[in-house]
Amino acid sequence: MRPDNSSLPKVGGRKSAWLTWCLLGLAVAALVTVGDNWGARAFTSRFVSPFGDDMMGANDCSSPDTPCATIQQAVNQSGSGDLIEVAPGTYTENVTVSQSVTIQGDAFNPSIVDGNQLGPVFIIDSGNSVNLTSLTIMNGNASGESNVGGGIQNNDGTLTVIQSTINGNKATGSGPAGGGIFNSGGGTLTVINSTISGNQAVGGDGGGMLNASNGSGGGGTATLVNVTINGNSATNGGGIANAVGATLNFTNTIVSGSPAGGDCVNSGTIGTNSHNLVQDGSCNPAVSGNPKLGPLMNNGGPTNTHALLATSPAIDAGDDTVLGSPFFLTTDQRGQGFPRKVCTHVDIGAYEANAGTPPTINCPPNISKFTDAGQTTATVSFTVTASDQCDGALTPSCTINGSPVTSPHAFPPGVTTVSCSATNSQGLTASCSFTVTVVPLNVCIQDDHTKDTFRFNSMTGQYVYTRCRDGFTLTGTGTVSIVNGYIYITDSKPDRRINAAWSLATFTGRANVTLILAGGITQTITVYDTNPHPTCTCT
Repeated sequence: MRPDNSSLPKVGGRKSAWLTWCLLGLAVAALVTVGDNWGARAFTSRFVSPFGDDMMGANDCSSPDTPCATIQQAVNQSGSGDLIEVAPGTYTENVTVSQSVTIQGDAFNPSIVDGNQLGPVFIIDSGNSVNLTSLTIMNGNASGESNVGGGIQNNDGTLTVIQSTINGNKATGSGPAGGGIFNSGGGTLTVINSTISGNQAVGGDGGGMLNASNGSGGGGTATLVNVTINGNSATNGGGIANAVGATLNFTNTIVSGSPAGGDCVNSGTIGTNSHNLVQDGSCNPAVSGNPKLGPLMNNGGPTNTHALLATSPAIDAGDDTVLGSPFFLTTDQRGQGFPRKVCTHVDIGAYEANAGTPPTINCPPNISKFTDAGQTTATVSFTVTASDQCDGALTPSCTINGSPVTSPHAFPPGVTTVSCSATNSQGLTASCSFTVTVVPLNVCIQDDHTKDTFRFNSMTGQYVYTRCRDGFTLTGTGTVSIVNGYIYITDSKPDRRINAAWSLATFTGRANVTLILAGGITQTITVYDTNPHPTCTCT
């Protein structure tokens, strides 16, 4: 019996490629027809690693402790419905898939299958239902009179490609030949959240993908959902060639940058044609023109992608129905941490702009302040801002030792760290922090008549003079000494001279503040108290 799929994850969460395949194979029955032999036995997991050993064909690859070294050995040992888990690394081989299996790469690090220019990277035998997920398929090189594929050659099978990149493959033929993917006249192909880039068909059709004719008035069926097809070339149909009798369904797909053959050439039937971007306007897309793609590179996730640049017309231009039945897309090609829908709508192509991007948050620089006059604390105002490319302005929250704090706030003497954060609609959080240093001025001299104040710290020598009539202040750090029951503080700079004394016995004192003005003119202000002033404030 098949495993129960009542609790299957959505496509993109992908705890297991087997479960993803079940979702597509059963929930998308109209698009992907699963062969009867899938239900004949319970599936077995097979394991492949660059550090494995085929044991000269004796290893059945069923133990993660003793994995096989090649994908081909795992396929040869598999029964219908088995899951082949491919560890990160590069596998230089050309694989013939003769069973209905799922071949699943690592979800976070690259699993690369390199054809080494010796033939197609994958050949799917007739009658098999195969799922390829989270793989990089490259350097395939197929040649023949016709019906060959460089990256993948689907010979009348049912093939689903998910979250994979097919690039740098070539097919040479005098007849039908697909550089990235060849889907035969009896084949069923579904490509979801994937990139087809830099492939070529020499002397043939379909540099990125050829959906071929069967020669009897019919042809293959190809369904593309959120696919980026870029920079492929062919004699005819650099990006896509849909042959006579073949049916092409495509949604949220980019076809662009074809050096030769045009972006999309259709000689068959186009069924679904929803929210696509074809740069040269062929195949009647919703959007044409330059999609403004970044180079094929690591933008996160296990496979390389073409990022959408900030001004791409593909952003927010997709069909949101892919989020629901039958596809249930939750992520873009990069997988976990990269939601399929960000901002207003789903984007066109395999890559979702701004997915996985946290908001921007800005804290003020560190703040230093004296205690308020007459207080043991300093009241500090601060501003923290946050914004998100989709959500706009956000409201940050700040805490001190886990307790919420807002501006203004009365800070105690010493150093206090304020931690702030902001969360966007993707659930991603950005954070920043700053410190508030409050210097206590524990000695106060206040003039009995003018109310001017001179306050200083008896340990550090930091001081502030305040002229009450106009609010003029002078701050600095002087030298402190204690002699015969008096605390003295002195400071001499080009613009001032400070000399003050305060009695530890009577809590009274005197400060001379001499200002050195332009031209050497001096002005001396005396702050003199004969009565203790514990509050020491102009008011």
